[in-house]
Amino acid sequence: MKEKLAYVGFSYFRDMESNYPKWFKREIQVWQKQGEELVDEILIPEIDVSILQQYYSADGDDPIIDLILIDEDDVEFFNYILETEVEFDFDRYEYWLSAYTTDPSESKKDGGFMGLYPAPKFLPGFPDAKRLKPKLSE
Repeated sequence: MKEKLAYVGFSYFRDMESNYPKWFKREIQVWQKQGEELVDEILIPEIDVSILQQYYSADGDDPIIDLILIDEDDVEFFNYILETEVEFDFDRYEYWLSAYTTDPSESKKDGGFMGLYPAPKFLPGFPDAKRLKPKLSE
C-alpha cells in the first residue's frame, strides 16, 4: 500500500481542483456480505480523476466509472480521501467504489463524463426499483 500512496502523491492531491461536472458523484457502497442489503453509502469528496487513475493504474482516458471492489489494501487510501477514519469491517461487509449521475439529462447534454455516461443513482420512472449488490465476474 505504501508504494501506491507514494505514487499517487498524497501530499498534493487535496489541493487539486475537481474536474467533475456538478451532476457527477462518487461514493462507497457498503453491502452486507451475506445477503443483498445495501447498508450505507459514503459520499466521496470531489477529487481529480487522475488520482484514481494513478491509484488503480488506469489509462488517462479512463473516467473510472465502473464499480470497483475495495479490499483491505485500499483502506488507508480511502480513509485519506474521505478525510475521516471509516471502520471497514471486511468480515461483515463488501465495499464498492461507485460513480453515478444525479441528473441523467444534464449528463446526456454534457456528453457524459470523459465521454462515458455513469448510471443514475435512482430511476425516476421506476421508483420501486431495488438496487442489486454488485458481483465479480468469473
